[in-house]
Amino acid sequence: MESQNMVAAQTLKSALTKAENSYPGISYDLIVGIVRRADISLDMNASVLRLQGTASDCD
Repeated sequence: MESQNMVAAQTLKSALTKAENSYPGISYDLIVGIVRRADISLDMNASVLRLQGTASDCD
């Protein structure tokens, strides 16, 4: 998304960060809800571990 619209990406990241600070776990709940609505089989624990392995120190 950042390569297409940097301002929108930064706005979304800021909004999600504020929401997560106010309501811990809301990002997880949002992703789980999207996955359920899409009827996708996904192991959230494995996905989070994979993401942690690819995240930089500044993320």
